[in-house]
Amino acid sequence: MRFLNRLTIAGVIGLIAAVVFFSSSVRNMVSMSKPAVDLYETTDWSELKKGTHVKTNVDFVYDYFYYNYDEDSNKETSRAYMIPNLVQNADGIYIQEYIGVMVNAKDGFAPYDAAVNRSIAWWTDTTDQVAFPEPTIELDGYLRKMKNDEKDFLVEYIAGDWGMSEDEAEQYICPYMIMPYEKSDGIGGMIGAGALFLLGIVLSGAGVFVGFRRG
Repeated sequence: MRFLNRLTIAGVIGLIAAVVFFSSSVRNMVSMSKPAVDLYETTDWSELKKGTHVKTNVDFVYDYFYYNYDEDSNKETSRAYMIPNLVQNADGIYIQEYIGVMVNAKDGFAPYDAAVNRSIAWWTDTTDQVAFPEPTIELDGYLRKMKNDEKDFLVEYIAGDWGMSEDEAEQYICPYMIMPYEKSDGIGGMIGAGALFLLGIVLSGAGVFVGFRRG
């Protein structure tokens, strides 16, 4: 009976995982099929919506304000970086708002950290000798709403950095996170979902067969 339960439970878990994986892949395929929006050609970020396909060659990255940490490996698994909406007027260039981008450790933090260094060097330069950072990161993903803790950390960061209240800082946030498409998205993800589904069927069937034989 114990062996039966293990087979059946494993099969059910495989089926559930397949459904979740399949749903995620379909959602991402639908998002990827939409016309892409370039952040730098969309000056009014208030028009952005959840699920929007975003494709941008990133140049200016301010810093990262949030990270996820795996205690077992003692390593960061992902970071959320800040991309500012720079607006120019007669008085110069100012930051109108920030949007986040989630970066997985497996994809590498180095390109974003290098962009941060270049961006801050230009932003704090008083000699006009430092060139504006060149676009070096190809970003292709979709928008999701920021989670409450992500937004709280960003509000805290802006408030501390700019010396303002948290209510004031919240006005500088475009409350979305750009989620880069993974290699497993799309057709590959659906194939993986199919494999999980098949495995779930096999395990569940094996559990029923063993139970029948033992009964």
